[in-house]
Amino acid sequence: MPEKDRPIYKLTFLEQARLGIGLSLLVLLIISFVSYFIIQKLRDESGWVDHSYQVLNNVENMISSLRDAETSQRGFLLTHDSTFLQPYFGSEHKCNTSLNKIKELTRDNAAQQKLIDTLTQLAAIKFRILKQGFTVTNDSSRSDNRKAVLSFGNKIMDQIRVVVSAIEMEESRLLGQRKAVTNHYAYISQIVLSSGLLFAIIIISIAFFVFQSELRQRRNITNQLKSYQAALQDQIKLLNASNLELEQFAYVASHDLQEPLRKITSYSDRITARYKNALDAEAQTYFDRIASAASRMRNLIDDLLSYSKNSRAPNEMKEVDLNHVLKTVMDDLELSIKNQNATITAENLPVVKGEEIQLRQLFQNLISNALKFTNPGVTPLIDITSRAISENEWPVNSAKKRSKKYFEIDIKDNGIGFEEKYADKIFVIFQRLHGGNEYDGTGIGLAICKKITENHDGFITVKSQPGNGTTFRVILPS
Repeated sequence: MPEKDRPIYKLTFLEQARLGIGLSLLVLLIISFVSYFIIQKLRDESGWVDHSYQVLNNVENMISSLRDAETSQRGFLLTHDSTFLQPYFGSEHKCNTSLNKIKELTRDNAAQQKLIDTLTQLAAIKFRILKQGFTVTNDSSRSDNRKAVLSFGNKIMDQIRVVVSAIEMEESRLLGQRKAVTNHYAYISQIVLSSGLLFAIIIISIAFFVFQSELRQRRNITNQLKSYQAALQDQIKLLNASNLELEQFAYVASHDLQEPLRKITSYSDRITARYKNALDAEAQTYFDRIASAASRMRNLIDDLLSYSKNSRAPNEMKEVDLNHVLKTVMDDLELSIKNQNATITAENLPVVKGEEIQLRQLFQNLISNALKFTNPGVTPLIDITSRAISENEWPVNSAKKRSKKYFEIDIKDNGIGFEEKYADKIFVIFQRLHGGNEYDGTGIGLAICKKITENHDGFITVKSQPGNGTTFRVILPS
C-alpha cells in the first residue's frame, strides 16, 4: 500500500491522556532521580565544608590552649600569684585533644598529617619548656637562664605558628574548593527543582486546557445525543403507532379474508356434493385443488394472525409452570399423538416468568414440528429435558441478559433432521427447507417460536443431522 493511501491513526482522548500521563511521570521520575542525586552530592559536599570548619576550629582551639598556657606562666613568673596558674592547668590536655581531633579529621590528607605530626612534636616541646620555666627563679644568678628558656620558648612558638599557618592555608584552600563545589550543586539543584516545578505547572496547565476542551466537546456531544434521543423517541413513537396500525390492518385483513375463503370452500363443497356424479375426473381434480388451496390459505392466515399476536412482548410477566403448559399442549395434540403412536417423555420442568399463552404456543409449535417431520415407518420419540445454567453458559450471539440464572429446555426428536448450515434459515418467516408437497406448513411456526423467546428475553437455537433427529434448545431467564 502506498504511503499516501495508508490511513492515519488518530489517538483517542483516553490514549492521549494515558500517553501524556506516562510521559509526564517519566519526566518527573527523571527529575526526581536527578534531584535526589544532586541533593545527595550537595549533602556530601556540605559535610566536607563542615569538616574543614571543624579542622580550622580545632586548630584555633589548639593554638589558643598554647597561648593560655604561655600567658599563665608569664603572669605567674612576674607576680608569683598562683591565681595566674588557673588557665595553665588543663591546657596541655585541651591542646592534645584538639591535636587528636585534627589528626582524625585529616586522616585522608597525607600532607596535613605530616604537618600535624610536626605540630604535635612542637606542642610537646613547648609544654616541656613551659614546665622548665617554673624551675627558674627571679634570682639574678639565674636571670640569664630564665631569659634563655623564654627565648627558646618564643622560637618554638614561632615555629608552631608557621606550622599552624600552613595547616590553615591548606584547609582554607580545601574549604574554598568544597564551597565552590557545594555552590555549584546548589545552583544545579535550584535549576533542576525550578525546571521540575515549571514542567509540573506546564503539564497541569496543558491538562487543564485539554480536559476543558474535552469536557466542552463532551457537553456538545451530550447535547447532540439528547437531541438525537428526543428525535429517536419521536421516531419510536411514530414507528410504534405505525406497527400498531399494521398489526390492526393485518388482523382486520386476515379476518376479512376468512369470509371469502369460507364461501369458496362452502360453494366448492356444495358443487362437489350436488354434482358429484355429473363431474368428470378432471373437474373433480380441479375442485379438490380449490379446496386444498383454500385450506392452505386458511392455515396461512391463521399463522399470520398468530405471528401478529406474538410479535409484541407481554405486558405483564407472571410465574408460569411449564409442566402445566406442556400438559395442556399434549391434550391439544392428543389426536395427532395417538394417530402417529408417538411417545413423549418429559422430566420435571421449571417455573419461569412469562405469558402462558405465548409459552403454550412455543411448546405447541415445537412439538408439532417434531410430529410432522418424522421418518417413514419410525415411531416418533420426543424427549423434553431441562437444566439450570449460569450466565457464563449463555450463547455468545444472543439477546440481552436480564438475569444471572437461566433454564435450558431441550426438545429432542428422532425425525428426519436437516443440514446444520440451515440452522439460522429455519427461524426466518416463510423460509421452508422442504416443499409443500412433502410436508404441509406455512414456514411461520418456527419464526413465531423465535419471536416468543425474544419477547421473554430468551434465546432459541437448534442442532440437527440428516436422519438423526433434531434438538431445539430454548433458554429462558428464571
